[in-house]
Amino acid sequence: MLDAASIMTRNVVTARPTDTVARVARLLADNTISAVPVCDDTGALLGMISEGDLMRPFVDTNVRRRAWWLALLADGTDLAPEFVDYVRLDRHQIGDLMTKPVITASETAHVTELAEQMVEHRIKRLPIVRDGKLTLGNLDAARDWGHARDYVEAMRRMLQLDEADDFVIGTGKLRTVRDLCLAAYGYVGKDWTQFVRTDPRFLRLNETGPTVANAAKAHQQLDWVPTISFEDMIAEMVDARVAALQAAGPTQR
Repeated sequence: MLDAASIMTRNVVTARPTDTVARVARLLADNTISAVPVCDDTGALLGMISEGDLMRPFVDTNVRRRAWWLALLADGTDLAPEFVDYVRLDRHQIGDLMTKPVITASETAHVTELAEQMVEHRIKRLPIVRDGKLTLGNLDAARDWGHARDYVEAMRRMLQLDEADDFVIGTGKLRTVRDLCLAAYGYVGKDWTQFVRTDPRFLRLNETGPTVANAAKAHQQLDWVPTISFEDMIAEMVDARVAALQAAGPTQR
């Protein structure tokens, strides 16, 4: 059975969240790679930093998209000088630029699951982890979560109106990330606290607080109310994921 453990790269080059742009640029250039995992001192995976992450400040400029590590050797005549200076001199920490949280897979994951995850999430790299725990930030973050089928039905009813109007669509109920974990793991008979851990580094600095929809107007004028409960929505998502894992092979259970 071809699994992640049999094909993965084991001698992994990593960066630290406190590394500078110049340090990571040199790291990638020296190893002829385009991205590295960012880990803390214990080896815990915090994020990924790639060429694209380093290039992000320049995506709206006329800098040519080419092997960026050439900037380390360029004299500034064939690349935008501000980009060369950025790579060489910028002192931002990589922890501020890295992509997080990271999509990961286990060592026993079949290659078909790896391929599906990479296509689904549009990623080129998939770190393989061993402890299998899901790392989250604020478990008390609350949102008004609803099902797409209910929302599409609301849209359909809007289109039946003689005159266009604005409507707020939502369930009117707040659910936390902790509620989501409880529902998802509880649906498969698991204690979510055994599979989820928190990390303050994943907290959103600009968290604005909970926002809940008031869909009274939609109820009155469209005769619309959400019909799919939060628990049923999460169960449907879990069923879809379990079905995908089962189709990919027994090594993923």
